[in-house]
Amino acid sequence: MWDSDLLPVKAWLLLDDHQETIQHKFALLQHNQYGNAHIVSKWVEWIHSVLAVEPPRNNEGIPHHMWFKQEHLKSFKDKVENYFESDENWLLLMMHSANQFETFSEYWSYVS
Repeated sequence: MWDSDLLPVKAWLLLDDHQETIQHKFALLQHNQYGNAHIVSKWVEWIHSVLAVEPPRNNEGIPHHMWFKQEHLKSFKDKVENYFESDENWLLLMMHSANQFETFSEYWSYVS
């Protein structure tokens, strides 16, 4: 999945299979230490509140394209539904979430 505000102008390989194992490639284009501190703190608040976990803080940045695994997405959806105590479509709940928390980091939340 590509982030909606990123337009790649030069293609690169998504997989590297030159070694014995396949490695997935990704681009780190946003560093959470240098972003707007208020927005980054809201991302942390969202992760703590909705997912009830500590976000990883590897100080490496936030990727702008990722591979997604369905079982992790289902767990993510379940956490959102549990937080809002609702059986509304989880995409609607994400919109409620944006109203409540003002912002959302899809990538940092997913890796959390």
